[in-house]
Amino acid sequence: MSKQKNVLIANRGEIAVRIARAAKGLGINPISIFAPADSDSLHTKLTPRAVELSGKATDPVSAYLDLEQIVSIAKEMSASSYTPVMVSSLKTRCSRKNVANKE
Repeated sequence: MSKQKNVLIANRGEIAVRIARAAKGLGINPISIFAPADSDSLHTKLTPRAVELSGKATDPVSAYLDLEQIVSIAKEMSASSYTPVMVSSLKTRCSRKNVANKE
């Protein structure tokens, strides 16, 4: 039996909602991340796991740009893939930390 695939959704708002719904439809376990200011956002309610990012509550965008933190969460959650935030930088950092984006 194959292990359940997890996708870390490193987005917010409507994009994160669409990815969460699509992942569920494909049988993939979506994991969302959120800034403190986004704790009540819909994407956090649509995923079985939602991980809070550290960062300033007054500047939620900066939390989503903290690639080291996102990579750490991806590894901790055993994410087999991730959605892109600054895709080339995230891909490079994930590769360095042995977090693969498997298709």
